[in-house]
Amino acid sequence: MSRRSLEWFIKKYGQELGSEKFNRNDRFLKREKHEHSNSEQDVLNGDAVKCLACNKILGRIQHTHLRNKCIGEFGTVQKYLEKYPGAEVVPKNLAKLTAPTKKKFDTIYGNSSEMKWGTYTSKQRETNSLHYKQEHHGFSESDFKNYNKSRGVTLENLVKKHGVELGTEKFEQYRLRQQFTTSEEYFIQKYGQELGIRKFNAFMLARVSSTKSKPEKELFDFVKTLDSRAVHQMKVQGVKGCFDIAIQNKLIEFYGDFWHGNPLKYSADEEHKIKKCKIHEVWNYDKNKITSAQKLGYNVLVIWENEWKRERSISEQKVIDFIMGESI
Repeated sequence: MSRRSLEWFIKKYGQELGSEKFNRNDRFLKREKHEHSNSEQDVLNGDAVKCLACNKILGRIQHTHLRNKCIGEFGTVQKYLEKYPGAEVVPKNLAKLTAPTKKKFDTIYGNSSEMKWGTYTSKQRETNSLHYKQEHHGFSESDFKNYNKSRGVTLENLVKKHGVELGTEKFEQYRLRQQFTTSEEYFIQKYGQELGIRKFNAFMLARVSSTKSKPEKELFDFVKTLDSRAVHQMKVQGVKGCFDIAIQNKLIEFYGDFWHGNPLKYSADEEHKIKKCKIHEVWNYDKNKITSAQKLGYNVLVIWENEWKRERSISEQKVIDFIMGESI
């Protein structure tokens, strides 16, 4: 039996107290590991932080560093954060070990956890309010807005915090993570094949229904007058994403000029401002999506936003011809 193992603690202190002491010791050892992180890669991995005042990489930023080893401008962490709003002072992985969560409150406080958790969350809301920041830190309304803006995960903020190279890499990791957590693959991985697809479809439906543009709604309403079976946002098994309008084996895609990069307005090598990729990559994605559906026996019609707005009657005739054509 190795010293400081779970068995060692239980034998020495008994089951309940021994387990508690082991967990505390285990957390301490993990913290010690974070304290010795000292590379840019550790910062990227969430095992260390960089002091924005002196650029030293640390296990965490404490007043002892700020007073004695930094540039001498800050005596407290609070002063440091006032100069660098939103800066990391504790590595992400260490923060996960120590962050207050409802689950931890349930474990520690048992029957009184609801009350304790309510008190904690109320205090958090209070200290993050404009009134609190004005009273305790002298914030103006514009200061408060800038403070909240600085806490957002944006390329600009991350570059400001970590420098161009590391900040850009962190933003790319964040972007890829966000992209993955809204994908069908993520839902299937989390919930299993059948439930995952159902949840993904519900997620996509809620997402697009809240952002459906006026022209797209006009098109759907028009299609509905031609065939009451029309549905908005349908997922085709085996094809990524949803199709805007579906009637049995007929699918209609409404392409917003900006979102899909209308060739009349955008060149292939332009950067898509939201999707953060080249316009030709957007075109390729859309083309592959349509091809995949066609291989499964679906007919697909594309209506561009510009076409719908400028040549409404021609667009409507295209839709009529498409819907009234032979169907499976």
